[in-house]
Amino acid sequence: MNEMSVNTVLPMYELTAFMKSRANFTLYHLLAAKNASFIATEIENKYKSESPSQKERDIYLSQVSTAIICSVAALESNINEYLVDHEKHLPGTSVNFDKKVIKKYPHLNKGLPSLSQYLLRSTCIIFKYDIVWFIVKKDLLPENKLKQDIRYLTRLRNALMHFTPEWDDALSKHVDLEKGRKNRFKMNPFYRTGSLFFPYVCLSASCARWSYRITNEFIALFKAEIR
Repeated sequence: MNEMSVNTVLPMYELTAFMKSRANFTLYHLLAAKNASFIATEIENKYKSESPSQKERDIYLSQVSTAIICSVAALESNINEYLVDHEKHLPGTSVNFDKKVIKKYPHLNKGLPSLSQYLLRSTCIIFKYDIVWFIVKKDLLPENKLKQDIRYLTRLRNALMHFTPEWDDALSKHVDLEKGRKNRFKMNPFYRTGSLFFPYVCLSASCARWSYRITNEFIALFKAEIR
């Protein structure tokens, strides 16, 4: 048998795969809020019969503030992640909102760009959840205590994020926060009666725990009902 030399050259194929990825941050905001509330609680429990040093008091306030801010950041991150994940399934520009929705949010009647992009640009968290809830459930979020708590929490966060000092004899904006508290949480035990409600008296470990708890409950409810 004659030997044959076979030189086989296979064609070269180049396969390029494009994979999309993105980050979720809701969990980390929640963990930050939870850890901050733990630290604030530990400091409060440490000083049952004495007043903390100024350094400890500063840490205490900073952790309560962190819990509030990160709780609301988790709420916004959660709804934004939903909007990005479900953008293709959300209505485009033609959304038939009923009269109840238009009455509450009249700007929806003026014609919209992409609904998901419009919601992503919005800075009102309750508005975002309301509209997504309406699209999926054909109604706005129930006006229950949890929704009212979330609304108050976002007001508290906004007051911290856009903090503007007020003289104690000319209070206006911050006094509304005091009126709206409605026994949602206990007061800061390290400030005497008569101290400014915001930002001192209201920033307590109890407030930090409340912020984390209602945020966790609200996100869990949203996932159970919408996802």
